[in-house]
Amino acid sequence: MLTYYYLATLVASIICFGCLMAIKGKTQLETNFLFMFLMIITANCGYYALVISKVTEEAVLALKISYAGGCFLAPVFMMIIFEMCNVRMPLIVRFGTWLAAYGIFFLASTIGKSDIYYKSEELIFVDGGAVLLREYGQMHIFFPLFLLSLTVFEISFTIYAILRKKNVSYKNLLILLGAEVAMVGEYMISKQVDNSYIIFEPLFYIIGEVLMLYMIYRLRYYNLKDTLLLSNELQKSVGYITLDTRGRFLNASPIARQMLPELEKCRVDSPIPADVPALVNLLRWRDELQIKERFRKKQGLPSEILLTKEFSVSSRHYKVKIKPIEMKNGKVGAYFYELTDDTTQFNYSNLLSSYNSQLEETVKEKTEHIADIRLQMVIGMSDVIESRDGDTGGHVKRTSDIVAIIIKRIREFRLFDMDEQFCNDIVKAAPMHDLGKIAIPDAILNKKGKLTKEEFEIMKTHAVKGGELVTNLLADVEETHFVNVVKNIATYHHEKWDGSGYPDGLRGREIPFEARIMAIADVYDALVSKRSYKDSVSFEDAYKIIMDAMGSHFDPDLGLIFELCHKDFEKYYLDEKAAPMEALRRREEKGKEGDSENA
Repeated sequence: MLTYYYLATLVASIICFGCLMAIKGKTQLETNFLFMFLMIITANCGYYALVISKVTEEAVLALKISYAGGCFLAPVFMMIIFEMCNVRMPLIVRFGTWLAAYGIFFLASTIGKSDIYYKSEELIFVDGGAVLLREYGQMHIFFPLFLLSLTVFEISFTIYAILRKKNVSYKNLLILLGAEVAMVGEYMISKQVDNSYIIFEPLFYIIGEVLMLYMIYRLRYYNLKDTLLLSNELQKSVGYITLDTRGRFLNASPIARQMLPELEKCRVDSPIPADVPALVNLLRWRDELQIKERFRKKQGLPSEILLTKEFSVSSRHYKVKIKPIEMKNGKVGAYFYELTDDTTQFNYSNLLSSYNSQLEETVKEKTEHIADIRLQMVIGMSDVIESRDGDTGGHVKRTSDIVAIIIKRIREFRLFDMDEQFCNDIVKAAPMHDLGKIAIPDAILNKKGKLTKEEFEIMKTHAVKGGELVTNLLADVEETHFVNVVKNIATYHHEKWDGSGYPDGLRGREIPFEARIMAIADVYDALVSKRSYKDSVSFEDAYKIIMDAMGSHFDPDLGLIFELCHKDFEKYYLDEKAAPMEALRRREEKGKEGDSENA
């Protein structure tokens, strides 16, 4: 039984060493970790050799091997603690610790030759294994004193670092503290179970190794030099910051701390302070990157993406590149920020901009009358529709605002390859999507109740008629790109992704993108608004109906955009009272809840 126990601990220590070598990313602490894990293997080899010994001389030699591993663990562990806390270990402390460790090993080497460390040794066999019974000599007291002194110092220093040093991960220090307790805990336990033939040191060594492996795994993103190696980017005059996936601060280079002195307020492993706008932006941009990454994965695109942002602090202007750092399993382990001082270029661009301002003003004056014509035409046409059908008139205004919200989100997260002009055209064209209803007879347009099949066929003609109408009206006064957007929205906003829509039964990406956006706004408003022939549905039901129709009625690529926007839609309808029936229903429900509470 004893043989299996010591063999298992030896195998476990070898496995832990293999795990250490398998973890990618070299660290400054690698040498000390490597030495520590090798010392544990050495100590466990000694214990296993002891349990399979046949004579006392073999057992004594095996015990000396275990001391060779165990004596030097303490100074190595202390060096790891100092390096973890970014503190240079004083020479006198380092020299004294190693001198004491060598002294203990020298005393242990006298076993079997002198009685100063062990007075006597006797080999017995218990449970199929050898056990060395020994009587301690006078000099043995130095070993527990050595362990106790180092443990008290290490624990005190670790607690000090947790309380005082912001640039050190307190979680890693707590793990280190746990490993310290595990490393020396066996000695306290062994003193309480004098009658046991099991030595607990090998088991507690393994516990300490497991804790250290977990900490080493975490260190991959806390050590900024490792992160730079992982990202293959290392430049002078560039600042670097890393945050974890939960938005907690990991590390920052000295240059980054010069650029953003507020980083000194950040504690490792703690959230970014909410009272520092420049740092809060880091979180907001990380969220934007996560949304873009999620969108790309939905489309089957590669997940490694880069986000570039700009911001100003005091008189300096910076460019920021943000990208995720992926682990071996493909999951994102941290976010990496590269800061570049772009003040000179920024000021130069502003100077050019000021030189061009007069020219821009002149061009603006020349084109303003076209914009006025467009605006008056849209307002006039919307008024004509509203005068014939009150529902449709309100619908035109609301859907236009919904389209504007969608476009705002698309611009914010840059999820589609859409230039500024195209985005503006969609927003300006949205009010004209139902202009074709001008050509629909009043008897059909204002009918109370469901349309007959023949009536619905006539109603469907408003799409084609709308496209023809806007083309005839705008072709001579508007630019071609805007006319095309208006025509596509008016003609195709009733097409469906699966090809079952009208007027042409277009399928998938055959449907113009602007019409796919308009379709969502059109249906959403129809759902949450009360009409003469139907009641409104709740916002929750409207959300579910539209999400369920992604891939059949609507473009599935717009599903994420709708998820991002639907709360904005709800706020718009309630704040602007665009859906009074829904707002009334909500108030009634709250009133009922209040009555029930009072009851």
